[in-house]
Amino acid sequence: MSENVHLLLLLQSESGPLAPDDAAALAEWLKDPAHARLAREYKAIWEKSEVYQPEVPVDTTADFQRVWAKIEAQEAVKGRRISMRTWLRVAAALLILLAAVGLFRSWDTGAGTLQTAMADASGAKALVLPDGTQVWLRANASLEYPEVFDAKTRIVHLKGEAIFDVAHANAHPFRVALANGGIVEVLGTRFAIRQEAQGETVVVQRGKVRFQPVSGDKGVVLTAGERAQFDHATRRIQLSQALTYNELAWQTGGLEFINTPLRQVVADLQAFYHVKIELTNNKLNDCTLTAPLSNQPIDQLLETLSLTYQIKVEHPKPDTYVLKGGVCPD
Repeated sequence: MSENVHLLLLLQSESGPLAPDDAAALAEWLKDPAHARLAREYKAIWEKSEVYQPEVPVDTTADFQRVWAKIEAQEAVKGRRISMRTWLRVAAALLILLAAVGLFRSWDTGAGTLQTAMADASGAKALVLPDGTQVWLRANASLEYPEVFDAKTRIVHLKGEAIFDVAHANAHPFRVALANGGIVEVLGTRFAIRQEAQGETVVVQRGKVRFQPVSGDKGVVLTAGERAQFDHATRRIQLSQALTYNELAWQTGGLEFINTPLRQVVADLQAFYHVKIELTNNKLNDCTLTAPLSNQPIDQLLETLSLTYQIKVEHPKPDTYVLKGGVCPD
């Protein structure tokens, strides 16, 4: 398919679910980072054009004639003849895009200038958006946002990991556009997003959000205490209860465990310290740990686990730990 056909599918996905084949084709196209960025830009244009209606001179007749001339000149894409009906749909979509671009340019001549906040490798960065929303960016994360939210929808673009405490405004939904083309729409207040190569994780501490990892899908609604993890390989969302809020620990100052199963303790330690930990004794998975807020070095925390559960800690290579043996305390 040509880029124009994919843009048509993108446009159609904004108004309802796509046919399975079309959804698969669009998802494959969006895997390319350049395509995902293009999709975000067009989505921003469409959102602004829905709520901003100035008088913009768009000569649709001349635009259609130019598009049609190009359609007549191109008879096939990748060796396959495209039907007249398909090209008519493409032409219609392109005219919509032309009109939307005109509206966007008119909107973008003032307060809508995008700002970029970045957290460098040395640590987190806190900022307050124009609407009062508080954001904490983890190291190496970045956020694009308008200088002033003057549209119906407040939308920002996130790369990396962040925590949001969103200012309440029912008439102006808050959306976070993810690097792979997904969307997190805020229906409440405080939540965390983690983006990794294998997928995205959303944890809601307070309020409600809609997590839409794939364009065109309805996604899932998460309430306080719920967690969703999207896997790029399986294209599935796994829902669970948030046994801890340690996905927020890098901002709150440390890890905290209250009757937490050891399998979750290990997962939280891996995410917080960016290490790999293997718990070889499956019988320890459901043993619980209660420990106060702590940001001690990983070696000290593992030493505490070793004493508590009689575990032998091995360190075969940098950033990798193996926990062997052990028993649950009585």
